[in-house]
Amino acid sequence: MTQNKMAIGKKIEQLLSEKNMSQAELAEKAEVTRAAISQIIAGKRVPTLPVLRKLARVLSVSIDHLAGGSSKTDVEAVLKNDPKQIEFFRNFQSLDPQIQEMIKTQVEALKNKGTK
Repeated sequence: MTQNKMAIGKKIEQLLSEKNMSQAELAEKAEVTRAAISQIIAGKRVPTLPVLRKLARVLSVSIDHLAGGSSKTDVEAVLKNDPKQIEFFRNFQSLDPQIQEMIKTQVEALKNKGTK
């Protein structure tokens, strides 16, 4: 059990580094306390499923990936035969959150326009 706690913590720490995000930013975006994030990363606490969901959403990975699975995202599994689309999603993940929201709003508007 302790090894699993450490694996989740190391994975989160790695993702924070890749995304140039602090523990405090993760805590704020995931609506979790800073202390909880610190304890999870240190392997002193196992995140609940709802917390794992929030962390995965903020870090743009699957819960399986956080828990030590090999799949980075569910999207990659679906799009594995289309490298251009995978690259698009990776680039999207690296954008500023405000720009991501603007793009999401535009996509939703286009989607709604197509259904009318």
